Amino acid sequence: MTVFLGDNHNVSNKWERVVLGSISRDISYGYTASSTDKPIGPRMLRITDIQNNAVNWDAVPYCKIVDDEIEKYILRPNDIVFARTGATVGKSFLIPSNVSNSVYASYLIRVRLADGIDPKYISYFFQSGDYWFQIRENQAGIGQPNVNGSKLKKIEIPLAPPEQQKQIVAKIEQLFSHIDSGIESLNTAKQRLKQYRQSVLKAAVTGELTKEWREAQQNIGCAEVRSASIPHAQDALPIVSTSYESADKLLERILQTRRQKWEEQQLEQFKAKGKSPKNDKWKDKYQEPETSLDPLPFNIPKIWELINLDTLIFHIEAGKSFKCDERPPQKGETGIVKVSAVTWGEFDSEQSKTITDKGKINSAYRIKEGDFLFSRANTNELVGACVIVKRVDKDLLLSDKIHRFILPEEWKEWLRICLRTRYGRDEIESLATGNQDSMRNISQSNVKKIRIPLLPITELQEVIRLVNKKIDSLHRLEAEIETQLQKAQKTKQSILASAFSGKLTNL
Repeated sequence: MTVFLGDNHNVSNKWERVVLGSISRDISYGYTASSTDKPIGPRMLRITDIQNNAVNWDAVPYCKIVDDEIEKYILRPNDIVFARTGATVGKSFLIPSNVSNSVYASYLIRVRLADGIDPKYISYFFQSGDYWFQIRENQAGIGQPNVNGSKLKKIEIPLAPPEQQKQIVAKIEQLFSHIDSGIESLNTAKQRLKQYRQSVLKAAVTGELTKEWREAQQNIGCAEVRSASIPHAQDALPIVSTSYESADKLLERILQTRRQKWEEQQLEQFKAKGKSPKNDKWKDKYQEPETSLDPLPFNIPKIWELINLDTLIFHIEAGKSFKCDERPPQKGETGIVKVSAVTWGEFDSEQSKTITDKGKINSAYRIKEGDFLFSRANTNELVGACVIVKRVDKDLLLSDKIHRFILPEEWKEWLRICLRTRYGRDEIESLATGNQDSMRNISQSNVKKIRIPLLPITELQEVIRLVNKKIDSLHRLEAEIETQLQKAQKTKQSILASAFSGKLTNL
């Protein structure tokens, strides 16, 4: 059914406001089947294959389908498919002219328009604010929002006469081409900043970032020795540090502290059981960390040392799993963190759930400022994500999928740097287990096998200073790029609003 718009609506009198069902020949759900990389049938387009309004058809998997069913689910040029569930509910994609032998999956809805309707015109409307407002109004579900075919049929569209549709499409494409060129440049710059971030982190863990500083420290040390017998000579020297402890000496101290911490922990356990050791034989159970390690895939300075995390981490604390309400805790409530709380480089307290059984709350698992948190379970790309908690604004506990590393304060930032390099990711991914990339796990014993360089404390401080300085500059540039990208999207929305209110062309 079509509805004629009078003078009181923000469109030309020649236009009609129609519902999608009235201008469509078919609105259907997709095919239910398991996908495979083996070419046993047609390709099967899924929601996840549609990225940034494009599809890499060579990466779309195949499915097995009987010949009689193919015609029902086949995709043809100018079909429009919609995501009907999940976080991208309502996202649409116009099937291009070069599609061949492809069907669409069950979580997509296919719309095949009636003759005389310009598919590009309708496709552009499905990117407009008007469309998205209607989608939000019509979607159902909270945990997993969705839009079904019946609701999609009721989406209202300002429909221009056929000739105007083509002219509006041409004008949109003309204006969008300039904007898209700018967006492409911004995204290229954004990608280069990511590469720059990795180059900074790589330079930090290989020693390149502090090479000149390190050489200066060593030269100063030599100058101090030479000038020891010359009165007043040191007054002219720019002394940067007189305590440049080599990494091997530092390692000796760390190992001593490690053993001391272990003994303190054992004594606490004796005390908790109401016992006291009769002699020192219990100390023989102490296990020294592994020292015969395979070399790193890159060179480090000679005065640095190679260790594993078993050497540096005194203890790993694991949380618990609870039944919870799927919402962040409010004031007076206690929550538990999700893995997404530590996924993106900064601790996000909103990524949490509310514990419903207060009797199970254990303050020992409470998250505090300065905690080093590590995700033991996630996808292959995100397992091992880590953060240092800078601010706590909710009462939150560790979950069973988040570990807290107990290690010396001065080494937390260095460990975070090491684990976020490409090398660190390779270490984690190689030690993680699990049959599927969608859920990988790294055990505490494997965490302790991760290798990192150990450097002198004074150099550590300089590395962190330089990294923070460079990353801060990078963050400012990234923020400016995001601002420009948001402006570009707003400009696009303004163009679409004008297009579907009859103001874009002088018609």
